Amino acid sequence: MRVRSCRQRLASYIVAPLAASVVFGATSAAATGSPAAADPLKGSWETRAVPVSLVRTALLRAHYTDADVTTFLTAFHFTKSKNLRFAVKFYREPSGEPFVLQRFFDASKPTPDGDHGPYKLMPNHRFSVTSADPSVNKYRYVFSYQRSGIQLKLHFVSGTNPGLSAKDLRFDKVVQTAFTASSYTRR
Repeated sequence: MRVRSCRQRLASYIVAPLAASVVFGATSAAATGSPAAADPLKGSWETRAVPVSLVRTALLRAHYTDADVTTFLTAFHFTKSKNLRFAVKFYREPSGEPFVLQRFFDASKPTPDGDHGPYKLMPNHRFSVTSADPSVNKYRYVFSYQRSGIQLKLHFVSGTNPGLSAKDLRFDKVVQTAFTASSYTRR
């Protein structure tokens, strides 16, 4: 099977794997004995309508070029959009494995379906997201997070995907960084 880039995976709906959050003063899994109780990410999170200009500024501050931003906006048909929304849902599969569903879309249009993949909490308020089908995609994205009450802020740390060209991997990183342009609120 051929490895697909974010652009290819998301052609029919706009999404990308991601996840995030930490509860200040949260109880550890060791203290409760329950992995679900210790997961500060579990639940649904969504941004407000984020002006495209703010997304552009966030990407430029992350050292992407104007051309990178234009490619991102064009690939997802956002060139005429005024506002975008980002949504992420952390949940458990029937097997108990933690998964994340991620979506982003023009705020004036209906919410599309999303893409999903397993995530893993890591030390130092970080988490990683990997492909739901590693035989097709071998990506791994790492995010840091901060959570205060019902507010969640993400930061894209790193991304790898050995099956992609440098150009396609850079595009995937732009997509992941766009998810960090605004804070999320728990729904």
